[in-house]
Amino acid sequence: MNATPTPYNYASDTMDRSDQMMMTARGREGEHSSAASPRCGSVAGGRCVRSRHTSQRGPLGPQRQPRGRLARLAASAALALALLAPVAACHDDPPVVYPTIAPVDETKMPLGPGDKLELTIFFGARESKATYTLDASGQVDVQYIGSVHAGGKVVNAVKNEIVERLKDGYINDPIVSLTVVEVNSRKVSVLGQVARSGTIRFTPGMTIVEAIAQSGGFSPMARKNMVKVTRFLDGHKETYKIPVEMIGEGKRPNFPVMPGDEVFVPERAW
Repeated sequence: MNATPTPYNYASDTMDRSDQMMMTARGREGEHSSAASPRCGSVAGGRCVRSRHTSQRGPLGPQRQPRGRLARLAASAALALALLAPVAACHDDPPVVYPTIAPVDETKMPLGPGDKLELTIFFGARESKATYTLDASGQVDVQYIGSVHAGGKVVNAVKNEIVERLKDGYINDPIVSLTVVEVNSRKVSVLGQVARSGTIRFTPGMTIVEAIAQSGGFSPMARKNMVKVTRFLDGHKETYKIPVEMIGEGKRPNFPVMPGDEVFVPERAW
């Protein structure tokens, strides 16, 4: 017995093929959108798995902001703080723990070679004046009484000796004035960040500001508010930190230097 053939349904077959093509196209489109979407990191089991990156919506749509960017920003901030820290730390402001008056009376300091003296002798209505520069021998030749040894002695001791010798058969009640015009035997060392390092001549009443000025002033790299002064006094070594720039601005009291002081201007680190 022959089976009756089933008639061919052209419309149904066409629709089935069309559905298959549409499903294939949608599948490809879904794969493409899953790969391009910033919200999905991968597709697993038909589900969209979110990426670990955070996103932020901008004017043109989602914008990815990886966690590494935050780390870079934190590192940049730390670097900026590290660079600014030395600048803040380098603003020197030492306390006033240094003498503001000369610790030693300058008239009690001994005379030495190179010192220039001015001697005036008054007797009656007349006066005799002479100027001396001490040499290595320390001798001065005084009118009427001859040679007087002044080297190594203080001014008052020399003056008293001259008065006593004048009174001994030369002048009745003499009045003697002996002053130091130039102190060339006393030096101050100024080293470090100044225009001219070396020794300068000490003058009575000299201050740290004047000592720096006589050395040509600070160099561009000078640490102006941390100037170190080393002094030997009564066999003891003392070191002072002097804010010279602030002294010049009137913000700190002045510092009197003494003969034999060693002034050192350090270099700033920035």
